Amino acid sequence: MSAAAERTVERWDGETIQPERWSRDHWTTVAYAFTCLGSHGGTLDAAKMRTKKGAPSRGHRGHEQSAMMRLAFGDREYPTRLQGEVDLYKHDDWDCIEDAEAAGILVWGGSGAHPVIAFTPAGLVLGAWLCRCIDERRIPTATLTWEQAIRESGAGSLITTKED
Repeated sequence: MSAAAERTVERWDGETIQPERWSRDHWTTVAYAFTCLGSHGGTLDAAKMRTKKGAPSRGHRGHEQSAMMRLAFGDREYPTRLQGEVDLYKHDDWDCIEDAEAAGILVWGGSGAHPVIAFTPAGLVLGAWLCRCIDERRIPTATLTWEQAIRESGAGSLITTKED
């Protein structure tokens, strides 16, 4: 049986993905956003983001799937990978950013055409730790858990969510 056949497929229902379910795509999107702070003033490059086909969800962005993604995947969709070998379809990197905002890591700003993010104090600690771990290949993002990230980064006492 191939690895792809062993994965569970889900279709995103529009709800926030809780950090306990995050895997590789959430973590690498958070790390990419963190690198944009210094080099691009928090501006995310749409060409480097997985963008689902069709109308943007929740009406917050006015761009289509990037040329890079169309070239790489053609008509195929690229799901968000979650803990437990789950592939979540109709969820993209922009949705990962929204999930990170709901988790208290960053704040979404700018506009749909010019998205800009800022990190919360907890997000700055977590983002720096995450980038360092990825750079040093210390922790595989596919198996990194929210609990582990918060504990090892030291960001736990700084986390406040949108509901707090």
